[in-house]
Amino acid sequence: MNNLISLKEYLDKGKTFVIPNYQRGYVWGKNNKSDKNSVEFILETIKNGYSNSLDLFLQGITVSETATKIELIDGQQRTIFLYLLLCYLGYNGKINIAYSVRKESESFLTDLWKKDRNTIMTISTKSEEEVYQDIFFFKKTLRHIHKELNDINKETLEQYILNQIRFLYINIPKEKAIKTFTMMNGSKAIMLPEELIKAEMLRKISLNSGNKNEEFTYKWETNAFRSLYAREWDKWLRWWNKNDVQDFFKVKTPMGLLLEYYYIKLRKDKSFSFDHFKTLLSNKKETKLHFKGVRNLQKSFEDIYNNPIIYNLLGVSLKDSGNDKAKIILFFIENKHNIKELSEFTKWRVVGATFDQIRSEDEDLNEKENKAIETLNLLNQKIVYNSGGDAFARKYLLYLNVLEDNKTNNGKGRKFNFRIFDKQSLEHIHPKSRAFHKDGEQYKDGNEIILGTQMPEGDEWLNRDECSENISEHSIGNLVLLDGNDNSVFGNKTFNEKKNIYFDLKTEFKSRELLHTISVFAKEKWGKEEIEENQNKIISQFENDYKVKSTIKRQDNE
Repeated sequence: MNNLISLKEYLDKGKTFVIPNYQRGYVWGKNNKSDKNSVEFILETIKNGYSNSLDLFLQGITVSETATKIELIDGQQRTIFLYLLLCYLGYNGKINIAYSVRKESESFLTDLWKKDRNTIMTISTKSEEEVYQDIFFFKKTLRHIHKELNDINKETLEQYILNQIRFLYINIPKEKAIKTFTMMNGSKAIMLPEELIKAEMLRKISLNSGNKNEEFTYKWETNAFRSLYAREWDKWLRWWNKNDVQDFFKVKTPMGLLLEYYYIKLRKDKSFSFDHFKTLLSNKKETKLHFKGVRNLQKSFEDIYNNPIIYNLLGVSLKDSGNDKAKIILFFIENKHNIKELSEFTKWRVVGATFDQIRSEDEDLNEKENKAIETLNLLNQKIVYNSGGDAFARKYLLYLNVLEDNKTNNGKGRKFNFRIFDKQSLEHIHPKSRAFHKDGEQYKDGNEIILGTQMPEGDEWLNRDECSENISEHSIGNLVLLDGNDNSVFGNKTFNEKKNIYFDLKTEFKSRELLHTISVFAKEKWGKEEIEENQNKIISQFENDYKVKSTIKRQDNE
């Protein structure tokens, strides 16, 4: 049964609080990189609530309760903190704690009971040689408590804590205890900024208006709001923890990019932390407004993820985005109803233009155009594979495949499988082991392996020296994108052998999802004429799209 109870009701059960041995030790007080630690945060929250006579809602505590014991499944850190706090305040009630994690730590907690405040602080003197981690953090917590609460009236504070700290009390059967603990705490350490922000938002919307005549209505509305907000939050949490979502946005934090990017969007500041986000939540009204803002941003994230065309354009734009990632995603969100704008932006990202270069209004700089010319020059080389143009070839071929996907379903598009690109391979259509060129007196194949002094003969061979300028087995006209797992299947096979494998629907072959690649293998044959035709098509399309021309001098056939 789930109940919202006060701390006094929790203690008045008169049962022993058991910290089972499958729990981790007490670690509240461990320093965060940038935020307050859990003890500092809860003390600040308590002081604020006490000063303003506000009810304070902690997160739920999950237990397995028997006639004499309360086994803590989730909430032991908070329970131990409250025990230490009550010891410091001189609470006269009886609290029994069985700390099964470590008997030495249990003895420390038991010995604190009924000690006067000065003795407690003497016991809690900092020692870098503390043997047990739990005791180290027990003492550190007590020092934090003394520092923050030393000048506050202890009796009135104790009454506030007992009667106005409330939490959801969740009692489950004993046989489900360990499984529930594993599910709830398997990857949990100290509270993450997202968890602290959620707690702070729920706390702020619970603030009382101060009108006694409206108390019943207020409590009903507050509980309804808290329930609604918590359900929405959990829905967002589930969405961001989908594997496909995490893979696409390259994020592993529980709430993904939602809260961080909401803060960046408002403050134009990347230094996201709980303390910084908290400045947005100045009062109940502001908190509700910002919750609505977070809700709208979440919807926009889902919109750009669910729309195949936007999803594809964003996926391409995020490749090698570095520090521009947030700017790019927020730009896509702001322009989610303008596919033309997003397509134009993506075009320039393909050639490596940064966000600021693309969005610059200074027409004299021509930075993005220079990037396009540089890319075109690299793509139009005789040797692209494993050279300076290799990375650009991979990205441009990705772009061509994505454009084909965007044309499907009557122009509504289909989602490109970016996992293929994450493990992609640049494949030679005509195998490089069946191409040759003369090097001095020797002939070598496309792998630079010496073939001898006799020129290879046969229809399966491609003579690089007879190809047109800027054309070879290693030029962009003979390259396609392939799933990396499929590369070994192709090996050194001929074009027709590769084609048969590609269209053998009885076998699994992820590269069949690549529509631009399919269009190449749909050809009847593949030789130097087809390579030249394909390359001219790719280069012409690039020049038309970017309105640029190559500035390199064409290479001679040597």
